Amino acid sequence: MYSIFNRTGILISVIIFCCFLFSFSSFAQLPVAKHGVIDLRTIDLSKQSVPLDGEWGLCWEKLCEPGETSDKMTGMISFPKRWDNMVIGGKKITAKGYASYMLTILLPKNASNLALDIPDTYTSYKLFVDDKVFVQSGVPGVSAETTQPKWQQFTREIFTKKIPLD
Repeated sequence: MYSIFNRTGILISVIIFCCFLFSFSSFAQLPVAKHGVIDLRTIDLSKQSVPLDGEWGLCWEKLCEPGETSDKMTGMISFPKRWDNMVIGGKKITAKGYASYMLTILLPKNASNLALDIPDTYTSYKLFVDDKVFVQSGVPGVSAETTQPKWQQFTREIFTKKIPLD
């Protein structure tokens, strides 16, 4: 026959095991970008932040603008990760250069109160959301003379487009 101490010990062990199980299972199920798309439609974004890590489209030595299609991409690249020594289109790229990244984010239908946190990085970039400049750090260019890097961090709210219901 079990004593109260044994039952309590078993109960506490089960509760602790369940806490570890749930924390690891929710962490393991976070989506990652694949082929330039990350699908967040099944994530409750009001309770969970999601890193946008994974496989992003890369346009090497091109400064793409909104509306340009994925056919401008020269390859896929792991993000966030330095691009030097990566092979794109059979060519090893160097640390020096410029590029555009592309990522499509699929959001839940009723997503609201969203924000994007961009860590400080000494570089220059324009980040577009829904075809408009969302944030800009420094001045991106195609040469050292036309580029002005800046060390800047942003956290900004995203106002999502409302898609009409049929």
